[in-house]
Amino acid sequence: MEENASNALMMAASVLIGLIVLSAFVLLFVSFSNSSARIEERLAETQIKEFNAHYEIYSFSEEENGDATSRVSIYDIVSLINFTKQYNHDLYSKDECEHYNQDSMPYYVEVYIDFASIRNKVGVSSGFKPYQEADKETLNRFMRNAYFDHESEGIGENEDNIYRFYCTGIEYNDITGRVVKIEFRYKEKS
Repeated sequence: MEENASNALMMAASVLIGLIVLSAFVLLFVSFSNSSARIEERLAETQIKEFNAHYEIYSFSEEENGDATSRVSIYDIVSLINFTKQYNHDLYSKDECEHYNQDSMPYYVEVYIDFASIRNKVGVSSGFKPYQEADKETLNRFMRNAYFDHESEGIGENEDNIYRFYCTGIEYNDITGRVVKIEFRYKEKS
């Protein structure tokens, strides 16, 4: 009888030790899973910040930085359009990009430009529209014609003669946190 009690006690101790070891493994697994989830979350946040930085660099306001060197040139905007076009086409097909639907394309980015009084000079028919799908010919035309004429527009030879724009707004997707729209307006020469 004593031997049976001793065996039962040993079995109970073995089961108890097994449960303790199993509990320790479960605790470690949950702890590592939480750490992994936090690391993945931080990585996703970093990727969003890095992506948004491509656009937010232009978000200074005209009132804060009114000098001509701080506003955005057409070259900056064309570079941003090319970056945006590549980004959009990496995520979506060309057909999807040409028939943009905000509800089904939460990562798609739009670049709006308002050329205002210079739209005839740069060869644009309407004042404010998206250009993220503009072809190379259109973008090259923007760059070729984005200069003041020294003689007819009354600026000195040493003055900056490049048309300047400023960012009027950036919109973010409520779910993804990524930039989905940026707007530029032509700054009239004062």
